[in-house]
Amino acid sequence: MAVTNERAGGDEGKAANLAQALAEYLAHHGYRVARDVSMKGRSGANHTVDVLAEKSDEVTTYRLLVHARSWDQAVDRDVVAGVHLMASDLGMSKAIVLGARHWPQGAETAARRLGVELWGPVEIEGRLGKVPDPDTGSALSAIRGLRVNISEQAATDLANRHRRGKLGVNREEVAWLKAYWLPFMPVRVRHTREEGGRFSKAAPRTRIYVNVYEALGGQLYYQWDREPETVRITENRVRPKVTAYSIVAEIEDTAKRLSEARTPQQYERQDMSLNGQGIPTPVSFFELTAEEEIYLPFYLALMRNKTGERILAIDASRGTISEEVGVMAMKHLGHIVDSGGA
Repeated sequence: MAVTNERAGGDEGKAANLAQALAEYLAHHGYRVARDVSMKGRSGANHTVDVLAEKSDEVTTYRLLVHARSWDQAVDRDVVAGVHLMASDLGMSKAIVLGARHWPQGAETAARRLGVELWGPVEIEGRLGKVPDPDTGSALSAIRGLRVNISEQAATDLANRHRRGKLGVNREEVAWLKAYWLPFMPVRVRHTREEGGRFSKAAPRTRIYVNVYEALGGQLYYQWDREPETVRITENRVRPKVTAYSIVAEIEDTAKRLSEARTPQQYERQDMSLNGQGIPTPVSFFELTAEEEIYLPFYLALMRNKTGERILAIDASRGTISEEVGVMAMKHLGHIVDSGGA
């Protein structure tokens, strides 16, 4: 089993610093916390818990453990299974595994099945702030983003051309225009369904593509048949509010509700939801693999007139306006302004 009571591999100092930062975060949220706790499980085995956190009310006590020692290594399904066994042996309510790198294929599936939460750089940074880079020790690991293909002046001209209202009669003004790296979560989809011609027998056809979901509300934004060229960014990015883990779980829940639909109305509602999440129906089988988060460059313009405000979102990679991202950005504008921007 990959998880033992020995601290094998990785940088112990960095793991300890991260565990301490998380312990302070949990304490701030009302948990009683302890570090490096030795505990005996129901099986009689001894375990060392990196971070133990408890919270009690008049009814029960909620206990969670955090596994931080593998944070700078690839966390595979064996690590997940080992943490699950340790948590079960100790009677924990929840187990969390910290990881600074992308999860190998199978780890997320195992985590969902076993009820273990995976916190990668996005989840850790969203709660604790900057995450140490395990390779360089710098404060913030480089993240990939799409290339900026239009200038701020071009974006300003585009915003001016899309002002609503008649000239002199409640015409919108551009209150401000700023550049932001907005967070998105790519999910690779392996989609299989039966297809056949008019005079040919139906046969399984598999298509592989990448769905890209905005990571503030979790809505589908775009679909790639192949991944575009990316650049590395380290600054001025907006923290995600939605994880790839939660997006995949929501899609799988929708598929489950579709398969369990008992009335035409229920089936139609779940069928529309699954299509809206980027899984076209009919579908015989699909497999989802969450990939590393990616940041897309946007110019956001606050458009204002006497009757209200809205955000005009300009995709700086494609040079197009996105109504959907504009609505999302307006809804989460406080978070966007507070957490990132050029």
